[in-house]
Amino acid sequence: VGTSYVVNGSAKAWVNISSASLTNPAGLTGVNGSLNVASVLDVQTGEVTVSFTNNMNNDDYSVVGTSNQSNTVGGRNSNFGAYAIGTSSYTFSTTRASSAAVEDGFVVSSTVHGDLA
Repeated sequence: VGTSYVVNGSAKAWVNISSASLTNPAGLTGVNGSLNVASVLDVQTGEVTVSFTNNMNNDDYSVVGTSNQSNTVGGRNSNFGAYAIGTSSYTFSTTRASSAAVEDGFVVSSTVHGDLA
């Protein structure tokens, strides 16, 4: 595989967290694994800010994520939405799909694709 493909196509950051275990102030408590993540801040219920170790080149990168509200097959479906996207961080929220109630995800995974600074 060519180097340009790897550089342009690889995730520049990712994080897997247990939202209910996050701490405030920002740290890595509750983070199950990550790449290029300096800290994860529990802003409030269902709202998390992820800060990068190495900044992105601009705020036009892509953030995708998944969230599950329980550790069982057929657990409650959840929505993931990223916003406040900046070069050094982004914030996301997780909500219950059936009611749009904001709640912490049992396990939340997020990936960033774009250009590093």
